[in-house]
Amino acid sequence: MPAFNPPVYQPGDPITARDANAQNREIRRLGGIRAGAGLAARQGPGGLEITRKSSEERIFIVLTGTYATGYPWKEVLHIPPNTWIDSGFTGSTTIDPAFERQTNDTTLTVDGTRYEARRCPTSGVLVFDGKN
Repeated sequence: MPAFNPPVYQPGDPITARDANAQNREIRRLGGIRAGAGLAARQGPGGLEITRKSSEERIFIVLTGTYATGYPWKEVLHIPPNTWIDSGFTGSTTIDPAFERQTNDTTLTVDGTRYEARRCPTSGVLVFDGKN
């Protein structure tokens, strides 16, 4: 695919339907980029970057439902001293579920407990210890 190189407009320049449609197509295409399991979308100095998350990168998650084929979860970020906020990253029972690592406990409940989680280096699966 050729590089997208939109024209630079000056005040008073006409904008053709062809130009506007090309820009709208590119905006829709780029708006559909999502990061999957083991990947992160981040804003870098050169623009949007899709990178592989380090297997050692640890995050905090809160369970958002009961076990089905894994736990649904959301990532939370710590803002010192005592605030936690949602990061916007989530997983469901079918897309990027989390698994309890030590005892494969499938009876954990949604109670607001924060769990430290990390990606398994070989599978990319998100794992956490259910017993904090």
